[in-house]
Amino acid sequence: MAALDCRVDVAARTLTCAPVALPTGARATKLLGGQEKYVKLASSGTAYDGGTEILSSNVTVQNLLRQSMGTPDGSTVSGVDVFFAAGPTVTSGTGSVAVGNADGTATFLAANQPYFHYAEILTPYQISNARSWQFQITGSVSTFTFTVYISTPLVDESARCSTRCGRATFPPTGTSAATGAAA
Repeated sequence: MAALDCRVDVAARTLTCAPVALPTGARATKLLGGQEKYVKLASSGTAYDGGTEILSSNVTVQNLLRQSMGTPDGSTVSGVDVFFAAGPTVTSGTGSVAVGNADGTATFLAANQPYFHYAEILTPYQISNARSWQFQITGSVSTFTFTVYISTPLVDESARCSTRCGRATFPPTGTSAATGAAA
């Protein structure tokens, strides 16, 4: 299992992510790993508005698998969830940071984890529509970090969904580990 540790530099207006090992005992149907191997997160247009104290970034998910994600059967849209397993945590400066516009909270690896939902099927190598992620910053925060995972259904090609289609959490337990990075 793997996760993405992400770092935001407020002054430089950057959001970047890199793979990190998952904690033992994490639960998921399927978790994939390997930044730019199975999935990739990318960010663009990162901006900070000092008046509203909101840092925003347009984040996409790219499917690097040879099968579609966001669907249990190839046609039903379930979507892709990117959820926060840890943070955001201030690493330099003073103040606080919170996810400002999550689509909701749910239980993925723990209760009440904020997530962004990409309501689409991503075919192999397809890049999702960009979602604006916003972080509410108070004080003089210079940098902060957070850890995200990706949870999505995948078609079980061997079963052709006649007996098994399941939700995959990128990264999945019992399979190879997956990660993505934002650049």
